[in-house]
Amino acid sequence: MTSTASYCFNPACPQPADPENAHLEQCRHCQTPLVLAGRFRGIQKLGQSTSALTVEVQELGLPTTRVCKLFIGNHPKARELFAQEAFVLRKIHHPGIPQLVQDGYFLLRELGFLHNRPCLVMEKVAGQSLSQWIQEYPPISAQQAYDWLQQLSLILQKLHDQDFFHRDIKPSNILLTPEGQLVLIDFGATRQVTETYLGKVGVGQDITCIGTPGYMPPEQMEGNALPQSDVYALGRTIIHLLTGKHPLELPKDMDTGALLWQDLAPYTTPALTQLLDQLIAAAPGRRPPTVSVLIQQVEQSQLEDATPAPLSWGAKNGRQQPGRQLLNTPLKWIISMAAVLSMGGILTAFYWNPSPTPVNPESTQTNQQLNAVTCQNQACIGRDPIDNGCDQDMQTITSNTGNIRKSKNYLSAYRLELRYSQACAATWSKTEAPSGSTQYVEDRAGNQYGSAVIPVDEFTEHYADMGPGRDIEIRACVEPRNNPRTCTSFVKL
Repeated sequence: MTSTASYCFNPACPQPADPENAHLEQCRHCQTPLVLAGRFRGIQKLGQSTSALTVEVQELGLPTTRVCKLFIGNHPKARELFAQEAFVLRKIHHPGIPQLVQDGYFLLRELGFLHNRPCLVMEKVAGQSLSQWIQEYPPISAQQAYDWLQQLSLILQKLHDQDFFHRDIKPSNILLTPEGQLVLIDFGATRQVTETYLGKVGVGQDITCIGTPGYMPPEQMEGNALPQSDVYALGRTIIHLLTGKHPLELPKDMDTGALLWQDLAPYTTPALTQLLDQLIAAAPGRRPPTVSVLIQQVEQSQLEDATPAPLSWGAKNGRQQPGRQLLNTPLKWIISMAAVLSMGGILTAFYWNPSPTPVNPESTQTNQQLNAVTCQNQACIGRDPIDNGCDQDMQTITSNTGNIRKSKNYLSAYRLELRYSQACAATWSKTEAPSGSTQYVEDRAGNQYGSAVIPVDEFTEHYADMGPGRDIEIRACVEPRNNPRTCTSFVKL
């Protein structure tokens, strides 16, 4: 391929795409050299952000084109992330990740205004982004969702196995090739999972919040992204493709904050719906703990949906929907309803007892406790917030995300919250840490309140007894066995 133009890499150039530059060594308008590192001549601009200019380039003497990203920002953190992207692309090799060309990361020393600006050149992937795709085509089917889930999970598995996570998965960062293969791009937000990073997350230190609203999970918005954050973003991406709507456009449950997307996805299935709801759970500990587990769950859900679902009572526009089977004839419907009514009568006759059951006075004690007069401050210490009705006006005032490294590729996350009742003037901790962990609240002096060891039971959420909640600085903490302690930030009450 022979270029017919030469795009100028100077972001301040008044006419960077001037065709008259095609055979020149310097731009006619700003005198900027038009060939980078003596190898790459620009063809056309692909995109630009505050920190990078992306241009399609042609390597001199070769027919194929490449993609060149030139750092144009000024912030040191942005420069660090730019170098991180080059490091990731150099280290990870997978068909679903663009490859850095040989010697494709370098500093531009010869350009005056771009002195020592880093630049990376990678292979160009043919195709369009899924954000472009969804603008042209209707929502995807469940079968397509499973295929893309599987492809993206395998890419993420490769990334996570090398102790990296992406932090910005969304349709615009996923390319679809003409062969139907997905490629994950833009590794500028990628983070490496190190002990230092995990330590910062565990004690609630400020970490730069990077990501895209609508796809970021709660812990990432708080600056505490984890590998499970990629799983959440992947789930929201697939939901976007199933509904054709950006996650920020989808309704939410006003009480729980859960995304109400199911009725807006015309081709979803019960198993797929359940899987995606798990992926976008607010608490990291409720999502698949690793991408390897996610891959297994995708396969299992696909098996459950292998048999086409029958037409449901609520089918829309003639599309098949999962649900109760629609009987083909009125006779079958009548027979089925008669069988149900008959069985109901038998069960009623069998279970109905005309004699009322005597009330055990002891059985009302719990309800009496729930309606007990609320206590105040010091009188609350060591008492159960639910039994004393303090949870009725409860609010979460600060939170943090903890994690437990069980093996190199198994990072289990959990949520920790400091809860507060204004009526009771009391605080307590709520966590999803594993059994055997010790949870409590503590003040600035190190005094602990409501300390409790999480038992082995059927519950996933656990609450410590109450501590003081007035005129005090306090935080919630949890100490998993053989793992670092996690605390929320201190809050003045």
